[in-house]
Amino acid sequence: MMPIGLLMIEHRLTERAVPLVECEQDRLRRGRSPDVARLTEVVDFLRTYADRCHPGKEEDILFAELREKEVSQQHQTILDQLLREHEQAREAVRELSEGLTPGRVKQP
Repeated sequence: MMPIGLLMIEHRLTERAVPLVECEQDRLRRGRSPDVARLTEVVDFLRTYADRCHPGKEEDILFAELREKEVSQQHQTILDQLLREHEQAREAVRELSEGLTPGRVKQP
């Protein structure tokens, strides 16, 4: 397997957390309380695995190596977009985590 294959597998694993958050959003829309324990676990997974382990490989190794090489403008645009997406994901996880703070969990 090529090294990029491992990164792609990690992306697919991380994407499996998204439906869990969407499920809790649906609960809120229906006027039910969110499953705070589930969301706390999702935040922990995203911070531990998706933000520390995976980007460590992608940002600190792959992207750093790519920045040392001459790449086409198209590839540079893709790289910049991926970095923005990582930052947006970190922000979304931070906001979700802050929303789980005792006293801030929205009740129906």
